[in-house]
Amino acid sequence: MEMKTLGCSIALWNGVKHDFCFEECIRSVLPICQEVVVALIPSSDGTLERLLAIEDPKIKIVEYDSDIPKADGLWVMNWTNFARERLATDYNLQMDADEVLHEDSYQKILDRIQGKEVSLLCQRWNFWNDPWHMIPFGHCCGHEVLRVAPTRMWLPADVPLPQGQDAMNLQIDARDVHIFHYGFLRHPEAFFEKERILQTAFTGGYDPKLDPASKEGKAWTNVITHPAPVEQFHGRHPEIARKWLIERGYTL
Repeated sequence: MEMKTLGCSIALWNGVKHDFCFEECIRSVLPICQEVVVALIPSSDGTLERLLAIEDPKIKIVEYDSDIPKADGLWVMNWTNFARERLATDYNLQMDADEVLHEDSYQKILDRIQGKEVSLLCQRWNFWNDPWHMIPFGHCCGHEVLRVAPTRMWLPADVPLPQGQDAMNLQIDARDVHIFHYGFLRHPEAFFEKERILQTAFTGGYDPKLDPASKEGKAWTNVITHPAPVEQFHGRHPEIARKWLIERGYTL
């Protein structure tokens, strides 16, 4: 039986300025992917130079020439699927630029994409405040996300099911595949700037509490709250993410 190939699609913009762990993200998927397509909105903060410094022939950088639109929640999905459409592999692993794939998930993904077609509903850990606490399940960010599917299939950015029935019919439970979302553990100033852009893109404006909080040096956890207690995390972080976390002052 011919082995199925796996690629990864990533959307990226101003990764250095916004303090994304995009280099760790890419390095975390290279061991199992034959190709990694990065859809890069032109950036002047050194993001492109850092991508080129990885020096791996599997990485393909494609320019996504787009301004961040206003009040249109589809823009992220269009961006991520622009990268997916440029993969030449049988399967697509979709990753956000502030996520890292755990090395314990490598073989689980590779085993499941062989044989009949499948799409994988994966577990995503959304960390909040520090590496040992997570956003309560069901609030703010999806924790069960469809992230691996045949490359021909449209995939969403953050929710379990894509449009249409194709991937839904193929979906299997793969919550032992773990994606670590570190977007809320970035440097505070980078978080606040990116949060303003993101909220404006989805709603046309942003929470007025963000400006005074960023000027006063307040933690975003005092600005953005959840109606349920944070979840405890007792697992092990990906090896490739440890240096990034320690550099931001977290104790592992």
